[in-house]
Amino acid sequence: GELNMMDNPPQIGIPPGFEQGMIHYINNVIANGITNATTQMNNDMQQLAQRLDDNAAGHIKQLRTQITGLDNKINALNAKVDGTKTAQDTNDDYIKTEVNKHITDLVNNISQHEQTLQMINAGWSDVHNKLETLGATVYNMQNKVITGEGNTPFSAFGELTQKDKTPARIGRALGFVAFGLWSS
Repeated sequence: GELNMMDNPPQIGIPPGFEQGMIHYINNVIANGITNATTQMNNDMQQLAQRLDDNAAGHIKQLRTQITGLDNKINALNAKVDGTKTAQDTNDDYIKTEVNKHITDLVNNISQHEQTLQMINAGWSDVHNKLETLGATVYNMQNKVITGEGNTPFSAFGELTQKDKTPARIGRALGFVAFGLWSS
């Protein structure tokens, strides 16, 4: 059947203030849960931070060790570069000294050769002038008759071009040429 609805339902035995106590109890449980969760979360965060600090400290220590190692290697490399530069400077100075010494020697040799060439040139100029004078004299004498040894007339040009070029004939010809040079 039919439901019988009562105008006044029977009261269950809930004591007065029970509802307030229950709300208070639930609030306490929730507050304790939040406090415990907060405490646990703070503890976990502190442990995590400590582990991060420990890991970071370890990593920082490793980085410092590596940086120190790199600094030492860089210092060693700088020392090698400085040594190389010093050696190059020393070598450059030696090479410059040697090159300057060789240049000085070369300039001195050229100067000596220049002086020698000037002397040779002066000598050749003198010889050239004498040969020109001799040539002009011979040219002027080739058709003249010169009186020589024993008063026999002959041509100086003919004397020099004869087939029999004995020292006496050449000497006579040169003597006559010389005579012609000084008598001009």
